[in-house]
Amino acid sequence: MTATPGPLFVTHSGTFHLDDAFAYVVLRLAHGLGQTGVDHKLVRTRDKATIIQADTVWDVGAVYDAAAGRLTTTNGARRYGRVVHP
Repeated sequence: MTATPGPLFVTHSGTFHLDDAFAYVVLRLAHGLGQTGVDHKLVRTRDKATIIQADTVWDVGAVYDAAAGRLTTTNGARRYGRVVHP
């Protein structure tokens, strides 16, 4: 199996909410990307090893670091006892 060229996007597994879908569409547009699996890859997981490998992570991982492409929503941060304001 060959690797998909382009960025690896990661969000949480489980129920996919509107904010996750919106973030994915915005990221695709911002990067000028097309079809998943052709010029980028989207993985829905909570596996820390996969999250670490990602180019952009949102709504999973309990980290807000915009420079590193790690974006956890305020609600997600509250779940982990830490609210981070960008």
